[in-house]
Amino acid sequence: MLIRKILRRARQMCPAAYRIQKLSLIWACTLLGGALLLLESALPLTTATYGAARLAVELIRTSSAVLLVGVIGAVFVEERHL
Repeated sequence: MLIRKILRRARQMCPAAYRIQKLSLIWACTLLGGALLLLESALPLTTATYGAARLAVELIRTSSAVLLVGVIGAVFVEERHL
């Protein structure tokens, strides 16, 4: 499977790059968890809960950006390490 190949390759990275990957994944999961809690509290969607719903959507978008920055940072560190 593709996921197993990706995880196997991630384990072979230098320790600093692996740590960057791990921390970005933890941070993205934390943001997604916060978005889930906000969406749960914002339902049903009303004018009073609209702000919480918009914040949840932005947290979801931010988690994608955190993962992207983490991957790019890990690649830079890995290339510099070699």
